[in-house]
Parts: sequence; structure tokens; C-alpha cells
Amino acid sequence: MISLSLIIFSSQRNLAYEFTNLPDGEYTLAATMVIEEPLLLNAPAAPLVVHEITIVNGEAIVVDFSF
Repeated sequence: MISLSLIIFSSQRNLAYEFTNLPDGEYTLAATMVIEEPLLLNAPAAPLVVHEITIVNGEAIVVDFSF
């Protein structure tokens, strides 16, 4: 199982997310914290590419991402 944290920077906020791949090959995404500066934490060996993010009621939803 791969677990990593990623800080996604936007003009309004810096959001930290934890991506975890599940045994069935699916991925989960959980917001972990809000910080003041953009940082990459626990970077994976291959870069994670976020293709699209949607913010709904203050909650970020990653629509598409890949390693």
C-alpha cells in the first residue's frame, strides 16, 4: 500500500492531502491540514500529477490524478 501527503497550492489556501491506494487498486483522498506555505511532503518516487480539482462547499475533490 502506498500512502503519501501532497500540498496543493491555490491562490486562496494551501491544502494538504493524503492519497492512499487500496488493495483493490482504488485510491482514497483525505484532507489532512491547512498550512501557510506550499510544501511537498513524503514525495513519491514518481511525481503525482493532479489533472483536475473541484472545490465544493470549501471541500476539495480531486477529480483526476495519476502517478
